[in-house]
Amino acid sequence: MPITPPAPETDPRLAFWMPGRDTGLALVGPSTPSWTPIKGGTTDTITLAEHGRIQRRWNAQWTAWQTETVFEKPVEYSSQLAVADNLFVDENIQAVNGKWLFSGTAGHRAFGANFRAIKRASGRETWATQIKAYFDEAKTHDSTLPSHDGTIAGLDVVIEARNLSNYFHFVRETLPTIAMVACEKTFTGRIKIVTKATTLPSFVQAHIATLFPELKDRVDLVQTPSTFDRALIVWHGDIAYFGNPTDHIPNLIGPKNDLANNAYPSRLGKVLMANGNIAALRKLRERALDVTDGISFNHLPNKFWLGRRAARGHDRSLKNEAALLDLLYVRGFQQVLFEDLTPLAQIGAMQNADIMLSYHGAGFTNMAYAAAKTHVIELGTLQTGTIRWDDFASLAHLSGCRYTVAIADYEYDGPEVIPPNRGKGLYPVRMSDHATDRLMTYLDGL
Repeated sequence: MPITPPAPETDPRLAFWMPGRDTGLALVGPSTPSWTPIKGGTTDTITLAEHGRIQRRWNAQWTAWQTETVFEKPVEYSSQLAVADNLFVDENIQAVNGKWLFSGTAGHRAFGANFRAIKRASGRETWATQIKAYFDEAKTHDSTLPSHDGTIAGLDVVIEARNLSNYFHFVRETLPTIAMVACEKTFTGRIKIVTKATTLPSFVQAHIATLFPELKDRVDLVQTPSTFDRALIVWHGDIAYFGNPTDHIPNLIGPKNDLANNAYPSRLGKVLMANGNIAALRKLRERALDVTDGISFNHLPNKFWLGRRAARGHDRSLKNEAALLDLLYVRGFQQVLFEDLTPLAQIGAMQNADIMLSYHGAGFTNMAYAAAKTHVIELGTLQTGTIRWDDFASLAHLSGCRYTVAIADYEYDGPEVIPPNRGKGLYPVRMSDHATDRLMTYLDGL
């Protein structure tokens, strides 16, 4: 009989699995430190917006992030294969023995859902007290997870897939788990992707077949939600760090940071993503670079504008894109469309690039494969910068590249200079003459 996890509004001490207190999770191999400092990449910004209100709002936001969000050094969060008993999975979250897991992006979603539910039912302060109590209790236990005693041969690996049709989520969340089991020679099971999808999108099939040809015929789709008596998952140490009393890195989190003084903000997942990556993503990058090693991509441009074909109902292209391209062409840029390239060529394009430039979109996910020399420039709005910067900043830290957020105006017909940023989808970028001139001056100075 499956063990049903508790409702989202349950006290975190009862709702979430706790290392050292709860059972049902054992690591494949010895435990590793939750966080490890890394060199990371460089993130910076320029303001292209014509409107002063946007300029001031963005500059204030960026300045605040440097003290309230950014760590002294970027970090890598541990990723380890683990054997899970009584596993419950839907497309967003995982539970073991009837308790939700604080692990990776699924853990970030569970954390946020718990906050929102308790806030609605009892108020923000109730949640803040309860989540602090969870981590205080966790610190009283030995947080070292036990090692699995036995073989993993025949066990399947289970992956929660929030949205298989979204390239960003696929690369960030699904492929890294496959990369982890590809490194484990004793893995003989199948890959179970728990999802709402009934078929694998063609780009998903192509990337798995290219990067993991030995596993491409061992992938099954399982409808969400699903339960498993025993299976493999990947355990990430990103949130578990806060419940470990001995695993801390001195002077990493500044005194004005949102996470200072044992604070656990509702935006914890975004702060973590802004400052680092799970080790499983590094495994994916290593596999990608290994697969492309020895292949020449010199036919691809070293400076390119990333274009894309507009899909019905999903067109955020620039109104004056053709004119912008004319200015880029004379500066040595060429246009590239990732949808026209094979997975290998997409990886090669990022490894070969000195500069990649485009407007906000899922194509920036391929920053995961960039070279350290690569400068990635994203044309965005105050909206995309505010709610999505951490997504791509994490990939800059993975590759070690330079990532510049260039904030322009909104392409918006309403009367507001700054339209509602939530509940309306993402607005296209408006590149005014002012913004275009500033961008060209910036590029000329590189």
